[in-house]
Amino acid sequence: MGTKLRTPHFAELVQEFFSLYLVEQRDASHHTVASYRDTFRLLLQYTDRHLGKRPSDLELTDLDASLILGFLNHLENERKNSVASRNARLAAIRSFLNYAAFRNPGALASIQRARAIRTSATISCCLASSAVKRCRLSSTPRTAPHGVVNGITRCGRRSTIRGRECLR
Repeated sequence: MGTKLRTPHFAELVQEFFSLYLVEQRDASHHTVASYRDTFRLLLQYTDRHLGKRPSDLELTDLDASLILGFLNHLENERKNSVASRNARLAAIRSFLNYAAFRNPGALASIQRARAIRTSATISCCLASSAVKRCRLSSTPRTAPHGVVNGITRCGRRSTIRGRECLR
């Protein structure tokens, strides 16, 4: 008779992800490991508040798409994180879910839905100052809904373009 494979608990998956996968298999830098650790610290605090589950009681299927979206919205709206920070946190969660999918195939449906979450729509690029001058907004203060005006945040030659801004 064959032996039945045991499904790892969430806590085991997280520990293996950090100690075996990131450090030994992927040879991730200590900066990456620290960033991913901070992501999980924040995520575990969020799940404790919103699900009422301690980290030791969590299951992989608890990390569903609605929880992750709520967490990402919490980062942007309550913690006032930038879009880049939000996307970095999402990348850490996706990396973990990719790893977990191979270790816990029973949670594939939940993992697939959670992995379908998209990064936020901010595009960062470097523009020459002449290109920045040519940049125009597709909406004006008079025509923008609720007085919202898209803008360019400029730091030297690095610019962030949001929404429907475009170059001619």
